Amino acid sequence: DLWIRSWSLLTGIRFRVEGKEHLQPEQAYVIVPNHSNLLDIPLTGSRIHHPWKCLVKQEILNVPAVGWIIHNIAIPVDRSSKRSRQRSLIAMVRELQKGISILIFPEGTRNRTPQPLKSFYSGAFIIAIKAQKPILPVVITGIRKLQPVDTLLLYPGKVTMTYLEPIPTEGLTDKDVKELMTRVYALMEAHLVQHGPAFQHLGTKAN
Repeated sequence: DLWIRSWSLLTGIRFRVEGKEHLQPEQAYVIVPNHSNLLDIPLTGSRIHHPWKCLVKQEILNVPAVGWIIHNIAIPVDRSSKRSRQRSLIAMVRELQKGISILIFPEGTRNRTPQPLKSFYSGAFIIAIKAQKPILPVVITGIRKLQPVDTLLLYPGKVTMTYLEPIPTEGLTDKDVKELMTRVYALMEAHLVQHGPAFQHLGTKAN
C-alpha cells in the first residue's frame, strides 16, 4: 500500500478498488485481470491481501523496476517452450492446492488494440478446473486514458480495479474449459464497455 500511495502522490493518479466484498480471505482463486499496461501486475497485486503468485513471461523479469518488484511472486514461463509451459502449469496447481492464489492475464500480452479485450488463452481456465478453484475476474479501467498505447507519458486521473463475482469450478472437467472461458470473457468485456472510459462508445453503438 505504501508504494501505491507514493506513486499516486507522484503521478496524480487516484487508485480505487470496487467489489472487495467478493473476496474471501481464506479462499484461493485463479485471478484473471485484463491487461493493457505493465503497471497492471503491481497495481493488481498490491490490492490482494492474501498470499498469491503470478504467471509472467520470462522476459518480464528483465524489465527494470517491474522485474524487481515481482520477482519474489513470479512463476516464469517461456511460452515458446512446451516443457516450460507444462512446468508452470504443474507449479500453479500446486500453489493453488496450498491455498495460494494465482494471478494470470488471460490475454497473454498487453492489449494494444482498440477493442476492450484480446482473445483469451485457455491456460488460466484449465488450471482453475484442474485445481477445482474459483475464477476471480478482475477488470482494470481508466489506465488506457491516462497512458495511451505506445507512450510512456502518464496523465493524472483515476484508475479503478473491480473484482467481479467469482465463478466456481467445482465439478467442471476439461470439457468445460471453452464454456468457462467464454463466460468470463463476456462478463469482463461487458464491464469494460459499460465502465471503461476508453470503450464506452462501443456500448453506445451497441444500443
